[in-house]
Amino acid sequence: MATQYNLFRRVTQPQICCAVPQTEPLPLFLSGRAWIFGGVADETDLLNCGIREDIPDWNNYRYGFYVFHDRRHEPDARSR
Repeated sequence: MATQYNLFRRVTQPQICCAVPQTEPLPLFLSGRAWIFGGVADETDLLNCGIREDIPDWNNYRYGFYVFHDRRHEPDARSR
């Protein structure tokens, strides 16, 4: 069975995400008002968001969560 992740987005910058495996405790920095719950994702969903394939295993081993930049929520460069 594929790992499921709780996905959180930064309120002021929704392109910044944090994915936490459902088997891990939530990091304390997610408990404030700066982050909102964005749903549940699997590994395929994370890859579609732009997380690199080689990062999750190493990062989860070390920290228990992944913070990454979701390319799908990037502001349109033409609107700047």
